[in-house]
Amino acid sequence: MEELTRDAVLKAIADFDDKGSDEFFRRYNIRRSRSYFIRYNGRDYDMKAVTRIALNLVSGRKIRAPLEQSAAVRRRLERDDIGISVVHHQKTYDKSSTEGRRYWTKQKKAERDRRLARKAMKRNRRRHDGWIRCEACGFEDKERSMFDAHHLSPLAAGERETRVCDLAVLCPTCHRWAHAKAGDRLHPLPIGQVRRGRYRRG
Repeated sequence: MEELTRDAVLKAIADFDDKGSDEFFRRYNIRRSRSYFIRYNGRDYDMKAVTRIALNLVSGRKIRAPLEQSAAVRRRLERDDIGISVVHHQKTYDKSSTEGRRYWTKQKKAERDRRLARKAMKRNRRRHDGWIRCEACGFEDKERSMFDAHHLSPLAAGERETRVCDLAVLCPTCHRWAHAKAGDRLHPLPIGQVRRGRYRRG
């Protein structure tokens, strides 16, 4: 690895400050560090990113070779002639991730008849004067998209004949509660138990 200098490290830090975190990583296409950070003037900077740019400045070209292990890079930075402090911790000050990319996926899904869900919603609406009501917590709204049709016996249990009475209308929170709080994915909590536990902590 090229010899680091304090001047190059400080120039890389200044570049980081000038561009800002997101633009810095985007511009140089550098992966973020998970736990080692340079601490300078009260701020923390990604150690490997700053070190790589500092090495580019020293060599006058883009260094493509992988850096040494984090501990070795840390020792170089903390030498007397460089004197840069390095800290080790899990930092989340500006972590980000690229999202929104479109891709194709192939899945195996259990078949469901959406007509049954619509019928369950209509039946619930008729019972509550045009409103739809969660059968567990009592939340009401006229918008059908605010509710889920919950299978009392999950589709994961296998193929079966499903009737409208085999579905319960739940708000998304109660629907998740019925599954997440159950000890077995094939046996969600009964609606009455969801109702009793819904507003109790945990």
